[in-house]
Amino acid sequence: MRQINLSTLTFSTGRILKEGKTRFLCTALIEGQPTEVFIPLSCKLSQFFNIDGKDALFLKKSMENDKSTSYQLFAIKMGSLFIPIEGVLANRIGKEYLSSQYKTIESEVMVEGYKADLYVPKTKTIYEVKCLLSDSSEISLPNAISERAIKQLEALATLAVQGYRIHYLFVCYSPKIKQIRLIDNTSYAKAFSKALSLGMKVTCLKTKMISENCLTYWKANLMLQKKQG
Repeated sequence: MRQINLSTLTFSTGRILKEGKTRFLCTALIEGQPTEVFIPLSCKLSQFFNIDGKDALFLKKSMENDKSTSYQLFAIKMGSLFIPIEGVLANRIGKEYLSSQYKTIESEVMVEGYKADLYVPKTKTIYEVKCLLSDSSEISLPNAISERAIKQLEALATLAVQGYRIHYLFVCYSPKIKQIRLIDNTSYAKAFSKALSLGMKVTCLKTKMISENCLTYWKANLMLQKKQG
């Protein structure tokens, strides 16, 4: 089990009042004031769990590039744990995990026209990092309609044919997740299976955030199975 130090981040605590009508927004009570907050996800959180009334951690946003909201949601309190929802954190965890194996790991770099989350030049390995959210022990993929994820898998398959190594890295933000299932006969499952047939490797990391300052993670042997659609 390894740790990610979060002490360099300054959090504000508060409570989510209501998820917004759009997927990127919610209203929260921060420092006693109702505040519109940015949610850094490409789909609505209500697809995974109800966030209304939940305590949460918020990050103050830089106002240089985006003045629409002052805060962004970082993690939601679920029981005794915080569940991160920030996608960039998954890349940081992935890079930290790989740092014990490789000296040079490039982040968000273009490889043959493909934007890799992580890239190891020494082995010509492209890592696609995906964070997983769920309030149950089993998660089915795709859990949201995502043409982008399908196109990414198709591009990864093409890169594998060109001689690159490809690796899918799941970062499970909820320690409850014990099994990942691919919904059979979906475009995502077909693209995933094709990439696997071309040598794509899959690694799963599980996380646990017990405080504002520390997140632990470890490699997990999650069962990846097919599920009838």
